[in-house]
Amino acid sequence: MKRIILPVAEVYRREQAATEVFGIPLLVLMENAGREAARVVNYWLRREKKKRVGIVCGRGNNGGDGLVAARYLINSGYQVKVALAGGENVLTELSFTNYKILSKMKSEVSFLDDATELREMRDFDAVVDALLGIGLRGPLKDREEKIIEEINRLEKPVFSLDVPSGLDADTGMVQTKAVQAYLTICFGFLKQGLFIGSGPKYTGRIKLVDIGFPWQLYQPGWSKEKNGVLGEN
Repeated sequence: MKRIILPVAEVYRREQAATEVFGIPLLVLMENAGREAARVVNYWLRREKKKRVGIVCGRGNNGGDGLVAARYLINSGYQVKVALAGGENVLTELSFTNYKILSKMKSEVSFLDDATELREMRDFDAVVDALLGIGLRGPLKDREEKIIEEINRLEKPVFSLDVPSGLDADTGMVQTKAVQAYLTICFGFLKQGLFIGSGPKYTGRIKLVDIGFPWQLYQPGWSKEKNGVLGEN
């Protein structure tokens, strides 16, 4: 896997190619992303001899990545508490699938009625930020802003998935607030907003992980499909 930096639109184009040209379901990419995120967090927890992690999930697919990570961390023996910023009816289809799996596992999953409920995680050892990811468009909603405030007030090592919530993945701008990450776990491609504007202030260290994108999608000048294969211009 090559380390390449892309704008959000290009990330989505290559993700679409992975599904439509190569036949990789989005659910598989989500599974890979969540598993790799859990692996990174697991490494830190073992190194630091810690056992408790809180995971804050949004309603989109970034939240779904967090739900998958929760499953793997639970299976590894950690105490995991998941806080969902929205009810079942607002989750994306992929996120709902992983929410149902956790529910059947009798995992500790709660829906946030108020952002201050995150203060229950103040005795935890680390927090995973799976609130917004690269899907942020425009100003934060009041509820999102309050959740980000509470995450930062915990003053715990925060592992942000793909991009710290509140940071624009294209411009590196923060309009109001953003999660202050200890480490940002990037899925497949590095996002350009991590390196410009306010990005470096909020991302902490950056760990790029492989979630199974075909090698063709990392080649310079890749073009639209030709007989089912991506080639070069």
